[in-house]
Amino acid sequence: MFNPVKRFIISHLCPSIPNQAIVDALKNIGIIPISQINYLKAGINVEGYEHVLSFRRQMFLNPEDIPKLPGSLLINIYESQFRIFFTDDKITYFLCKSVGHTTSNCKKKKQ
Repeated sequence: MFNPVKRFIISHLCPSIPNQAIVDALKNIGIIPISQINYLKAGINVEGYEHVLSFRRQMFLNPEDIPKLPGSLLINIYESQFRIFFTDDKITYFLCKSVGHTTSNCKKKKQ
């Protein structure tokens, strides 16, 4: 069976910002995640630091909500504004903004 849900990474997100603040901001624009928002570990492989969280989290969305998801969103919390960013797990080369390749195989890169 095919599962049409899509994974999105939420980045530039301080670990102290609660998941509910993100869910509330998404609901305000008509998006309801179909999974809990989960913290992603920083990937530190030094004994005693494995628990350190990154500034990224993940969530899953229904396909019909994907077009409504902006590239970034302002979260208002703690009397401050935080801009968070949403990306899927496609590889995107940052210079040419094309999806599916990296520097080594970019046809548009400068010689």
